[in-house]
Amino acid sequence: MGTDNERMKLVKKDCGVKVYKMFGTYTVDTAADYYQVCSPVVKDDDTKAILLDFAEVDDIDTAGFACIMNFIKENLKEGIKIGIINVNKREKDLTEILKIERAIQHFDTEEDAISGLKCD
Repeated sequence: MGTDNERMKLVKKDCGVKVYKMFGTYTVDTAADYYQVCSPVVKDDDTKAILLDFAEVDDIDTAGFACIMNFIKENLKEGIKIGIINVNKREKDLTEILKIERAIQHFDTEEDAISGLKCD
C-alpha cells in the first residue's frame, strides 16, 4: 500500500511511529473503495508502530470495521504495534464487542500515542 489513497493518508512519522489519518465512510456500500486499506503498511527499518486517527471517519459499519481489523491484524503479525485516536463511542464499543481492545491501544491525543507507542 502506498502512503496515500482515498481512505488513508500518512500524515506524520515520528520516532518509528507512522500516523495515518483515516477518511470517509467505511460501510458495506463503499467496500470496493477501501480494499487497499486492508493491506499491511510496508514496513521499513524504523517502523515500530502505527497510529490510526479516526477523526475524519464519517461512518463505519461492521464491514468497514472488518477491513480495518484485517489491516490491524496483518500489521500486528509483522510486529508493528497499533494505536488509535479520535474514536467515537460506537467505534470503541465495536473494539470491545469484537474483543480486540487488548490488541490495540486507545489514546486520548496524538502526542500521548506517539510517546506511548515508541516507548513500549
